[in-house]
Amino acid sequence: MLVWIDASGQLAKAPPLRLAQVNDQAALAAVAAVVVLGYLLPCVGLLACGMLARRRLAAWDADWRATEPRWTRRRWSSG
Repeated sequence: MLVWIDASGQLAKAPPLRLAQVNDQAALAAVAAVVVLGYLLPCVGLLACGMLARRRLAAWDADWRATEPRWTRRRWSSG
């Protein structure tokens, strides 16, 4: 009968993983990382685009507040 012990010297509940199991878990982790990045990167891109659009519109609004009074001023000629 085989007995397995863990790193602390205690009796292990299960045998260590075989090489094929380790490879399967590594492949699964790699695929999961690609899927997570596939969702995360577009979300970050959309968030950054929204933040930049908000900043651009705020700058446009500030410029318009400075320009609009001069641009829409009506000059009446006497005569």
